[in-house]
Amino acid sequence: MKNSTIPILISFLFYSFHISAQDNEARTAAMDMEQARRDMKDKMNNIFSKYGKDSAMSYMQAQRTIEAENKARERLEQYAGITFTDDVKELDLSHSRLTELPDFVFRFRNLEKLNLSNNQISKLPKKLNGLAKLKYIDLSSNGLDKAKLKTVKLKGVKTINFSSNNLVKLPRSVKKIRNLTTLTLTHNQFTSIPKNLRKLKSLKTLEINRNNLVSFGVNFKYVAKLTSMEAIWAGNSNITKLPDQIVFLPHLKKLYLQENKVASVSAEIGKLTQLEELSLYKNEVTELPGELFNCTNLVELDLFYNKLKRLPDGISKLQKLPNLYLAYNELEYLPEEIGNTNLSRIYVHDNKLTSLPESIKNLSELEIIRFDNNYIAEFPGQLFDLNNIKYIDFSNTDVTILPNQIEKFDHLELLVFDGFRIDMNNPLNKDYNLLMKTLSNKGVTLNVSSSEQQASTE
Repeated sequence: MKNSTIPILISFLFYSFHISAQDNEARTAAMDMEQARRDMKDKMNNIFSKYGKDSAMSYMQAQRTIEAENKARERLEQYAGITFTDDVKELDLSHSRLTELPDFVFRFRNLEKLNLSNNQISKLPKKLNGLAKLKYIDLSSNGLDKAKLKTVKLKGVKTINFSSNNLVKLPRSVKKIRNLTTLTLTHNQFTSIPKNLRKLKSLKTLEINRNNLVSFGVNFKYVAKLTSMEAIWAGNSNITKLPDQIVFLPHLKKLYLQENKVASVSAEIGKLTQLEELSLYKNEVTELPGELFNCTNLVELDLFYNKLKRLPDGISKLQKLPNLYLAYNELEYLPEEIGNTNLSRIYVHDNKLTSLPESIKNLSELEIIRFDNNYIAEFPGQLFDLNNIKYIDFSNTDVTILPNQIEKFDHLELLVFDGFRIDMNNPLNKDYNLLMKTLSNKGVTLNVSSSEQQASTE
């Protein structure tokens, strides 16, 4: 062997030994996982033998944990066998019983997403900065309420998920991750907006669903300083009022407050002129300010399940709004100016309407209209001026006459109504059976409930 080849051979052997050591680490971790799975199974068997199998929920949760850890063990083994690490952009180390990051993680130089959920990791080491393309870290369900998160400045990370950690405060060290654009704090124990959010100057999206934000407005002034904020998700969080400071978010585009206890909406909301999506689904809103319709960029407005009795003037300003979500309220009428919009879908079922606006005939793009579960006594003739309708539901209304003109809807696909409510003794319904046959031959799906079906639901 020539002397010149000896250094090359030594380098090759060293590299092979290094990679082998990394692989062994992953395999060791996988073996530890297998042992942990066996321990969990033995523990569950002992519990059941002592206390019985009465708790189906505990059993199912244990089974899900075992299955998740089995899959984690398989993933660790797969990662150990990867030769071309540069091709890997995502690692899933969830449910792996980790307390720190394994060294083999740092082999994946092009890593973009790192899932560390359902572990006990409380430290993000400096070596992560060696993964220059890393943008996303999932630290959900890591018991961070019991351990202080330690981290270094992570320049490239844009998104961190801290869901399900029982947090009452945001870890102080998060301020070191200055380039964060998305922060997820869902399913924790926050009662107000964390103060140290103000340090995250680049933050654009805050997800803080499923908390107990009874003091939502108390620290909102700190969010108001984040002028780059574009989206806030704060559903299922016991919010009773929109904070006044929300108007200081000039670039806010999405505001989701579904399933809260908001009873009123301030006129100040009209200043959010960039707002595109607003959800107040399942709240307690009784009245809307007319200023809301100054948000002319709205493309989604969800008001399902509230207590609205009327709509204010100005809805015709929402020229970009395609869908009207007003079902499950207490509306007694709809404004005529609805006909001056560009709506393609109208959901006003489960209200107290006795008629529909005449102007609906102007909605040339209307495809879906549901006005079932209202007090409407006559099929709205103004719909016959619309040729793009695909779906009509007027079940559980007081309509007793089915007009023959329905067959003129060229694009109708689905028609839902109560057959038992149609007055077959009325001469205007003499062609009812022929109409049903004609519609069926045209390919229309007829969902016609009978009196027997009605009785079975009562």
